[in-house]
Amino acid sequence: MNPITGQIQEFSDPNLLKELMSQRLFVPIAAGDMTEKQTRERQVSKYDSRSKLGKMFGLNRAQRRAEMRSKQKEVKNGDE
Repeated sequence: MNPITGQIQEFSDPNLLKELMSQRLFVPIAAGDMTEKQTRERQVSKYDSRSKLGKMFGLNRAQRRAEMRSKQKEVKNGDE
């Protein structure tokens, strides 16, 4: 699972997964941790605070908000 976007992906190449994990771009999850909706949509909702993956994704909320603010500042400074 991507801890910033909440997107759930499977990787056939374990080396690629290890590389992404070292860069903290993906977190390994077990198939049993996903709810039916998460399995179907391959996405964790940012409003989910009850499921195991939702709690993991929620921990990164501050980081996501900081990134959004920095992007907004870049756009605002680019217009001036």
